[in-house]
Amino acid sequence: ITVAMVSVYSRPDPELLQKSMQTIWSCKYHDSEALQLISAKSIQSVVAMIPHRPKLQSGVVENRFFLLEKPGLGLVTVDEEIEDEADGDE
Repeated sequence: ITVAMVSVYSRPDPELLQKSMQTIWSCKYHDSEALQLISAKSIQSVVAMIPHRPKLQSGVVENRFFLLEKPGLGLVTVDEEIEDEADGDE
């Protein structure tokens, strides 16, 4: 069986989620306590958790992470366009 190690984050902050119209999924990281081994076949998608420090309405600034789906997808598209343009110049 092929396994993958994943990190489980908290649920998104409900205030930021609501104020951003469900677009900013800002979560807390639980360090090594939240690491889990899963079957690689159960992976449905890959996301990136990007660090940020939002100031909550309460005035508290926290170290959090926001979810980014399909990391690098835009870079692949841009790279392909650049290569296509370079091929056309020859």
